[in-house]
Amino acid sequence: MRAVKIIWDVDNAEDLQNLPTEMDLPNGMTDPDEISDYLSDTTGFCHKGFSVAYQSGIEFFQDMEREYGSEEALRKAENYLEIPISHMTEKDQKEEAVFREELMAAMRGSEEM
Repeated sequence: MRAVKIIWDVDNAEDLQNLPTEMDLPNGMTDPDEISDYLSDTTGFCHKGFSVAYQSGIEFFQDMEREYGSEEALRKAENYLEIPISHMTEKDQKEEAVFREELMAAMRGSEEM
């Protein structure tokens, strides 16, 4: 996973030049408080907020399985797949299509177990 759209809390605007707007997170780190601490501890700066992005559909599904169990993860993934993507740019639609293919493959693998 990645922390994205990080909004840093700085006193000097110059500090923003050296701070990332996105950061890779350690494997398995999903708790928002833990992520918040990681961002601050790693950079030495506080932040005002961030979003989390999964790097693949498989990673997204595995995270849901850890948090909710296989059955609930399947239900949540099915609900996610029902969200239309027509509002996205063509580039984002292509990336989302790959993400959804990976998610469906992870779901099929879970059902086979």
